[in-house]
Amino acid sequence: MQKKFLILWLSLGSLMVSAQSEDITSIPAKKKHQIYLGIEGGSRSFETKSRDYEFIRAEAVYYFGYHNNYSQLSWLTYAPFVALKAEYRSHNDKFWLSSGLRYSSIKTIMDSYSDYANNSDYFYVMLNQNQQETYYYRINEIRETNQYMGVPFEIRYSPFKPRFFRLYFKLAIDLNFKLANKREIEFFDPAMKIHEKEIAGLFDQPGSFYAAGDLGVGIQLGRQNKPNFRLEGDFPSLVFTPEAFGLADNTFGGGVRISFIYPLKTK
Repeated sequence: MQKKFLILWLSLGSLMVSAQSEDITSIPAKKKHQIYLGIEGGSRSFETKSRDYEFIRAEAVYYFGYHNNYSQLSWLTYAPFVALKAEYRSHNDKFWLSSGLRYSSIKTIMDSYSDYANNSDYFYVMLNQNQQETYYYRINEIRETNQYMGVPFEIRYSPFKPRFFRLYFKLAIDLNFKLANKREIEFFDPAMKIHEKEIAGLFDQPGSFYAAGDLGVGIQLGRQNKPNFRLEGDFPSLVFTPEAFGLADNTFGGGVRISFIYPLKTK
């Protein structure tokens, strides 16, 4: 899957480079240092890997070539975000440095996998046991939401002269600090809701900090010294602190973002 994404990005980049070389309406560079202010929105998604939780029990279903106690479970992690950023551009308008504040909400969902062999919509979680009894609870879904405030550090580079349509490449890292955490349990039997806090406490607790990095490619629409619009793809997105997450490990993914930037100051 990762190779397919890489081939897709390389193909897209080749097409964009071709479009750049064929653009005959380029504008001479205005050699001015510029500061831009921008707003950004987007989302990341991650390849989520389950942890070895011995208290989870699910009917083992054979599919896709493997067979284990967790084959009935599915995982999903995505992270929508918004940001306010300031950007400084070099005198030749090829290097763009930016930073600011970013709010993100990382959501992980753990639920039951269903197929033709097994259509049950729940899995079992063992709360406690003793010599006489073991207590299992049927769970439909577990949802965890972590809210973060982060500081991104980004550098973009466009090897082409300023023009209305520009291709650029990006290298970025962001440092994020947790604001809040919420874990919700959906029981098969709603009457078991009274045990939500106990079930939620069985899983690892998320850390207070996480760091991630991105490689990306994007297109910018707009003239130099004018408002610009950007559409950008991040691949790969790498999480450097997987222990920051509670329910599962998220280390690799990708995302998309759009942004609008406005020239704030020109020297």
